[in-house]
Amino acid sequence: MFNYNFEDIPQMVSNATKITLSSFFLMAALQICRAIKDITALRCDLNTMHWLMLLVVACSWFIPFTFKLMGVKNKLLAYSIVLVFALYFGIQKGVSTTIASLCYVLTSSSLLLMISQYWIRCIPLVQQGSVSMQYSKTVLMGMLGSLLGPFLILISFHQHYLLLSFVVFFLLVVNYLTYKKQPTDAQPISHSTLSILSIKGNKTLFYMATFILLYASTATFLYFFQLEAVARTHQNQLLIFGIRDGIVAIVTIVVYLQMKHLNLKTPVSWSALPFISLFLFVLVGFLPQLTIIIGSIVFFRAGNFIFTKPQKELQYYKNPSLIPYRPYLDASIYRLGDLLGVCMFTTLKYFKGNQAGMAFMMLPLVLLWYVISRQIDIFNKQV
Repeated sequence: MFNYNFEDIPQMVSNATKITLSSFFLMAALQICRAIKDITALRCDLNTMHWLMLLVVACSWFIPFTFKLMGVKNKLLAYSIVLVFALYFGIQKGVSTTIASLCYVLTSSSLLLMISQYWIRCIPLVQQGSVSMQYSKTVLMGMLGSLLGPFLILISFHQHYLLLSFVVFFLLVVNYLTYKKQPTDAQPISHSTLSILSIKGNKTLFYMATFILLYASTATFLYFFQLEAVARTHQNQLLIFGIRDGIVAIVTIVVYLQMKHLNLKTPVSWSALPFISLFLFVLVGFLPQLTIIIGSIVFFRAGNFIFTKPQKELQYYKNPSLIPYRPYLDASIYRLGDLLGVCMFTTLKYFKGNQAGMAFMMLPLVLLWYVISRQIDIFNKQV
């Protein structure tokens, strides 16, 4: 089931080209997907989001387990099918809160599983000795794809066209990555794999999991800050999300190209985004307005693309022993962080009520995230 064999796909395209092109189409598709997911979230009851995130965490384990029992070989395609169906029913007019909530759960759980499976398939295609060059090209093409996605949102007149665009882009990704000589999906973690990891590997895994947990918690808190602010406006909500993602892509591309022009490398520091986040939460605390909140989301996501994401991907390239754990780090641990973030949001909203107080109350968690990131920087310098 879902075990397709694309033997007729031309083999003239190099692996490096496959990675860069697929990154372009995937990022364009993901930008469209995230905007539609945000619209679906607005159709849910925001007061029950902590329960929905608990279901998302459960589904991030249940879906892969179910596919394993079914003997699914092409997990990348399988996750995309679940995602597309969830998006389709979630954006229907007049959809009930229950159906919207179910679609949001399936979308959130399958989205990260799909991205994780994509990167697992990309890593074996990277040629030895050219990691930095290939990754640099992949990042640039991904940024261009991130710009195309919001552009399609802005020029589209109906949400179903966005979903259709997402399907087309993602099928292109699948066709580029799934072919005869493509390695099979990553094998599940076994006890023997765990025993192979050295003490250093276990410490790296611990730091990665803690960082992702705190990052996801902070990102989710900002995300629901944004949803609550957007839900109160009478403007075109999809247009707001499209403009937001477009500005994120433009800022990321401009900073990246400026760094390349000045021949500067991305700072090898995990603490850049946590440090920026401290200032963002202080700013939101003093000025809890829609434009400030959206602006904070823009800088947070741009900082993720510029600093955090490259560091995380290079960590996987440099430490192959982490690759089997990637679905759990990028899906289960990430969604646990989402659950923590939304629980803190609902709890602080219940006790504090106003967004200014909630932003200031989040500062201790962001500070803890910064401390952990500094520990990762120190650890990486020692090894």
